[in-house]
Amino acid sequence: RLVPAAFVQRCPHADGWSYVLDYSDDRNENDVPDELATIAAGFSNRNAYYVGNARLAKLNIQAAQICALASGTRLEGGACQWSCIDLPDVEDEDLPACDTCDGLDSSVSRLIAMLSGQATGGEKRLVLPAGTFQGTGSSQTWSQSGSQGPMGLPYSDWSWHIHGYGISLRVDQAGWEFGASPVRAQRWPFDVDTFQVRVQTDRLVPAAFVQRCPHADGWSY
Repeated sequence: RLVPAAFVQRCPHADGWSYVLDYSDDRNENDVPDELATIAAGFSNRNAYYVGNARLAKLNIQAAQICALASGTRLEGGACQWSCIDLPDVEDEDLPACDTCDGLDSSVSRLIAMLSGQATGGEKRLVLPAGTFQGTGSSQTWSQSGSQGPMGLPYSDWSWHIHGYGISLRVDQAGWEFGASPVRAQRWPFDVDTFQVRVQTDRLVPAAFVQRCPHADGWSY
């Protein structure tokens, strides 16, 4: 089980994905540890968790996405307003330094670790696929307005930041840790307060097998 028992899902996880990280930011609490070594080891509380680098290293990741969600804005059916982006193929030279990423052999696992807040060193700019939100938010990208800018990883005092006054993560401060900058948030159509990283791994059930008795959610058969 990747989701810790202590964590409460503010924005429910979609079927078919395993969630290695969910930061559901409470603007009045310090949800994500300030120390990078603590994040790397894995942590969990009511509002946020990351499975940790050691557990991440054991996953044979076939696909990965990052998702930004607004828990206070609900779509028809009750889901959080959301936007998910496929993580691009990257090489190690595309990534900044990460002092806590030893033992992560694949570039995608190293990128995920850095997105948890562990990136250090000089900024690298990653061009991500454009992400848009749902329904009435379909014109909103991960930048404040217009076309989506690249991701700065890290960027100034931020763990990462989408250029163009976009969404950011900053783990070294209490209160506001994820979302649009507080000075820009009023210009967004909704409050983006939840960040998730989800992966798909090697399929355990062979394609030729027909389930006579359906497998229960939350278990690997």
